[in-house]
Amino acid sequence: RTARIVHIPNGVDVQMLGRPQPRPAELPETIQLNQYLLFLGRLVQRKGADLLIAAFAQTAARHELTLVIAGEGPEELQLRMQAAGLSVRERVYFLGRVDGATKIWLLQNALCCVTPSRCSEAFPLCVLESFAAGRPVLATRIPGLEELVRPGRTGWLVAPDDGRALAQGIGDAAANPERALAMGGDAQRLAQQFDWRRVALRHLQLYSRLLAERVVSARRKHAAETSTAYA
Repeated sequence: RTARIVHIPNGVDVQMLGRPQPRPAELPETIQLNQYLLFLGRLVQRKGADLLIAAFAQTAARHELTLVIAGEGPEELQLRMQAAGLSVRERVYFLGRVDGATKIWLLQNALCCVTPSRCSEAFPLCVLESFAAGRPVLATRIPGLEELVRPGRTGWLVAPDDGRALAQGIGDAAANPERALAMGGDAQRLAQQFDWRRVALRHLQLYSRLLAERVVSARRKHAAETSTAYA
């Protein structure tokens, strides 16, 4: 039975995410190209935005980066208070939910995206979207993330729920922007494997094969019934 299981991943529009976008007029001027970290996701405990803010604060004195948090959720007020309490409120931007051209611009122009999830992710689209936009990902080493992020090639993996390890990852990215840019190129090439056109073709190939098998099975059944009738 397990031989009948076919794994087809989710996909992204690589062409759309790779097409350069103009800077959205509504973004604060202090969000500068390649000078910010991007968190994209729900503001809930399992996504680890609080870990990111704490790690960002640990390294804030050693770099000029800002942190952009794009998403909504019940923890937003608590996260804002955390940033204020750690004296990084002026460098952490809460943009709420973003989509369309604004989301693409943020993905394309971040130093890297950060996905500090605490527990397993099924198949995180935000990672694929970041790859398709040409940016590496700093993520936790958990199922769903460790299968996509290749350390040293498409990003960084750190221990889950470990603020010190996450801070070190941020420091590495901030200290080596050229390396981050190179990893973004590798990430974009990897994302080609998950382009919707390729994923759609795999679905069509599977359906064609299943239909062909069904036709063969029906013919065999009909032949067997005909043979029995004339026996």
